[in-house]
Amino acid sequence: MTDDTPLPFDLPAVRRKKLTVDFNGGNQSSDAGLLLLREAERKFGVCRRLAAAMPDRRDPDRIRHEMFELVMARTSAIACGHKDAIDLDRLRHDPLMKVVVGRCPQSGAPLASQSTISRLENAPSKSEAARLCAALLDQFGVTVKPGRMEILDIDDTFCAAHGGQQLAFWNAHEDERGFASMHIYHVASGTPVATILRPGAHPQGHGGEDRHQARDEAPAQTLAKHPDHLARRQSLRPCRGDGMG
Repeated sequence: MTDDTPLPFDLPAVRRKKLTVDFNGGNQSSDAGLLLLREAERKFGVCRRLAAAMPDRRDPDRIRHEMFELVMARTSAIACGHKDAIDLDRLRHDPLMKVVVGRCPQSGAPLASQSTISRLENAPSKSEAARLCAALLDQFGVTVKPGRMEILDIDDTFCAAHGGQQLAFWNAHEDERGFASMHIYHVASGTPVATILRPGAHPQGHGGEDRHQARDEAPAQTLAKHPDHLARRQSLRPCRGDGMG
């Protein structure tokens, strides 16, 4: 039997108050922060914007999990520290995970399993993944009102990889294989602008700052701050080729 429930038992009284240990707590959740994430999503609509940009090639008559539910469940799990897709096999029954995607905590159907989430993550092509990045840029545009001059902070974060994953190259500084994702933040507000997956090997470059003249709807001037190894021509070419310099 795999669903055995231990019987309750009593412990010594505390100030003549009976103390009993009971294991019939019901379906509970330890991720109360999901309620705050739900409110943030209702305010900003980040996951809904990403879901609208995701490709959906599934048969409409056989869909059990809407695209927004898949994206919201995956991002919420990562935000709570459950970064592996296999964690969804357990979290799909979590009452607060159901609430955060809009389902009833008790009577709502279970969320998507690991296999469905894995298919979701491998569905976008390279061009479709670029559209997701563009959706995040659009989100930044409606969140932050540009001023006369804006400062963007560009840096990377190493993430160790296990197995033969693509772009998981050797990083001599970290002494292991992995990725070095580039992160771009708006300095004044701390708002994330974009995240770009990059190989783990550090490029060569020259550190410092770069100033770019922006387009009409953007600030009059943008100052990009970056570490040495990101200050290279390949990193700055997309900005200048987009009318920023």
